[in-house]
Amino acid sequence: MKKQSITTGFQQVDNSQQDFLIQFLEDMAATPVVKESLELQMNLLDIKPGDHLLDVGCGIGIQAMEMAKRVTSTGKVIGTDISTTMIEVAKTKNYNTGLPLEFLNAEASHQPFPDHSFNGIRTERVLLYIPDSPKVLHIKGTVEQPQ
Repeated sequence: MKKQSITTGFQQVDNSQQDFLIQFLEDMAATPVVKESLELQMNLLDIKPGDHLLDVGCGIGIQAMEMAKRVTSTGKVIGTDISTTMIEVAKTKNYNTGLPLEFLNAEASHQPFPDHSFNGIRTERVLLYIPDSPKVLHIKGTVEQPQ
C-alpha cells in the first residue's frame, strides 16, 4: 500500500489511512517541541478552573484532555473535528477519565456555538489543511496599517 500523505490524509481523514494518521498524532504529541508548544498555548490562554474552552480540529483529543485538566470539574472543554473517526477515537481515549470533556463533529468554519460561548479557543495545525482560512477566522478584509 502506498504510504499516506499527511496533507491529503488530514484533508480527508475518514477516507484515508486512519491508523497511520492516528499514530502520527500520537507520535507528534509526544515530541518535546509539541509538548512545549502546547504548554505555551495553554499559558497564553491563561486557563483557569471553571473556564469553558474550545479546541477546533481536536483530532484524537490529546490536547483537549490536557486543557480539561486545567479547567477542572467546574469548567468544560469541547473538542470539534470534521472527522468522525478522530472524534470516535477522542471519545474512546477519554471515556473514563472523569475530565469535563465533550467531542463533536463540526467543520472548522461552521462551529455549532453562539458567539462568546468560550473563554478561549485553540487550534493548531488545522489551518494548514483548510483551503479558506480567513473564513474560519472570520476575517472580512485586511487590517489597515497606520500611516
